[in-house]
Amino acid sequence: MINRGWGRVGRTFDMHPEVDRIYAVNDTLLVGRGYYVGIALPAGKPVRAAFAHFWTIQDGRFASVYQVTDSAAWERALS
Repeated sequence: MINRGWGRVGRTFDMHPEVDRIYAVNDTLLVGRGYYVGIALPAGKPVRAAFAHFWTIQDGRFASVYQVTDSAAWERALS
């Protein structure tokens, strides 16, 4: 995942997250929402892509994370 996923993203985009809100849904689920903000390096275009992260907690530790993002915003910045 690092080499073919996030590592590739890091070589193509200069991004940082801006977290708007984190919700404690219950004792085992946190939801964070916000925007990835930055620049697509090949085109030099700005990016602002909404995201939501869903973290599950088990035995007091983070057990998993699931992410959704506005992939069309990332794609537009590359064109």
